Amino acid sequence: MAAFFNPGATARIPITDDVILEQLMNGNLSEIEDFDDDDLEFEPNTLFDQLACENLFDGDNPNADEETSHQISELKCPPVVQPPSTSTPQPPTSIMTQHPPPPRTQSPSTMQPSCPSLSSTSRRYRERSVYLSSERSRSTTSTRGRKSVSTPCSQGNRSASTSSGRKRIWKQVPFVDKLHNYLPLPKKVVRRPIDYFRDYIDNEFIERISHCTNLYYLRTTGRELKSTSSEIAKLLAIQIIMGCVPYPRLPMYWRAGTRLEIVSGLISRDRFFTLRNSLHVVDSDSPSASETGNPLWKVQPMINQIKGACSKLERVPGFYSIDEQMIPFTGRCQLRQVVKNKPRPVGIKNFVLTTSEGLMLDFELYRGARTMFGDTNLGLGPSVILHLAKSIPPGSCVYHDRYFTTVPLIEELTS
Repeated sequence: MAAFFNPGATARIPITDDVILEQLMNGNLSEIEDFDDDDLEFEPNTLFDQLACENLFDGDNPNADEETSHQISELKCPPVVQPPSTSTPQPPTSIMTQHPPPPRTQSPSTMQPSCPSLSSTSRRYRERSVYLSSERSRSTTSTRGRKSVSTPCSQGNRSASTSSGRKRIWKQVPFVDKLHNYLPLPKKVVRRPIDYFRDYIDNEFIERISHCTNLYYLRTTGRELKSTSSEIAKLLAIQIIMGCVPYPRLPMYWRAGTRLEIVSGLISRDRFFTLRNSLHVVDSDSPSASETGNPLWKVQPMINQIKGACSKLERVPGFYSIDEQMIPFTGRCQLRQVVKNKPRPVGIKNFVLTTSEGLMLDFELYRGARTMFGDTNLGLGPSVILHLAKSIPPGSCVYHDRYFTTVPLIEELTS
């Protein structure tokens, strides 16, 4: 018994193992789609019987009329005769030759015969037959006596892990903000800028700066600096002005042609550099026992002064924000970091809590593993949120970006 490709062609090619492997491209190129578990239930001896009974023109002409579909549905599939050989199952001759070929309106290489032959089946079914045969041979032992059950899932959930453990099912739902009946912020009388400055750095702290600066200058040079609180206040004021009106070089504020009267009129250039180089807020050159291991111990009194003033600010239920900022600094410091995509990428990282109007209420400088964030079991980002949110009144809304956001943090905040 022999079977042929293209039975209506002038030269018919007999079906051999080499021809089948050539048609299937040795299995090196495959566009096999994902199948359900029902597709794996084909028996090897009835594989071509199943393929011949399926819709032969599936996907070729989705707009076929009812008459054509009715004619195709009436095709009868005769029983398959199993050849005695052990090679790849071949469809019987009766299937290949029982219907006459269609009129030759195109070349034999692109022609689709109407009979249910192997060449009339689409490429997808031919490749699927190879896949099913190999899959069946590999899983015969493991799947015998049982039937695997799979739950159809969407493409988004297909990557979900089936291993043991807690699994989270993500659903896309529209965000509906809750109604917040917060009272409007109380309006206060606008004061002078110096009054706001005194809230953070008062005269007592300026006196301490003057005392520590004189002690440091005496220890290093053996001479008295004799700085006063008034000079220290002028020094701080000049630093603020220089931040608002920056020059490429500090001596340019006193140089002819670029002189800035509001700076040069307060203090001479040499006195300014002397006070600036000797400025200290601690009265010793070594840290105390409690400050051992703190890389910021020389400026810790200044940090405590600012944080103490922030803690006195009024807090009412409302909207708050927690984010990181960079304090520009290019000097020598072991805490200096480089954060790309920041307006000032080089400096010291600082985590800040602010109101919806931008008023800073609390902050914490990042000191690496020595940062005092309390509980860090949830990670660095969640620990920052939980640490800075302690001073926020209950019922407030806290906004933070994805850098801090984790599922355990959301569960902790909503609990």
